[in-house]
Amino acid sequence: MELIVISESKLKIMLSGADMARYDLEGEALEGGDPHTREVFRRILEDAGTAVGFNTLGERLFVQYYATVDGEGCEIFVTKLGGAADEALTEGEEALLRRVYACGEETEDLRRCYSFDRVEDLLAVCRRLRAVGFEGESRVYITEGTEARWYLFLRMAEAVGSRVPKRFAFLGEYGRISGEESLDIYLSEYGRVICPRGAVELLSEF
Repeated sequence: MELIVISESKLKIMLSGADMARYDLEGEALEGGDPHTREVFRRILEDAGTAVGFNTLGERLFVQYYATVDGEGCEIFVTKLGGAADEALTEGEEALLRRVYACGEETEDLRRCYSFDRVEDLLAVCRRLRAVGFEGESRVYITEGTEARWYLFLRMAEAVGSRVPKRFAFLGEYGRISGEESLDIYLSEYGRVICPRGAVELLSEF
């Protein structure tokens, strides 16, 4: 287990495949939060606290989990909330936290589709989305004819009546396609799915 103390309120925990096995932990379980996983996570925090003095006892925590590219290990970002700790959150983290603690706020799904002539542009957009904290659903199709064309479908939950968040404003540079539902049907028949889910997370690694 590798530990990086980013600040007094934020800690980065890196677990290798061997660490995951030692803690009897599976990557998918971290996202589910079952009793066994919560107990294991408490042990990880206790071990981390002993090693680097990052005390989380009695603290309200904001936890982000990312699997490594090979799927064997993971990176966990732990942020202590409250007081000065709130200042440690990035804009993307604050947006995610608002969704986690929505407190019954009515939400709706924002659906968008963007097309690209070049795969390089698609990959660049995925990297930018990941960098600013995109947490919604995403998938990619391709149509192949005289020239290939790439389509990125995005779905995110936001408050009713809201527009695409400002941090995603750059997407407008790529020309949103209207009629996403009919296009989705068309592509399912005449296109080829490249990434059925988690496209932003996967393609941002390239």
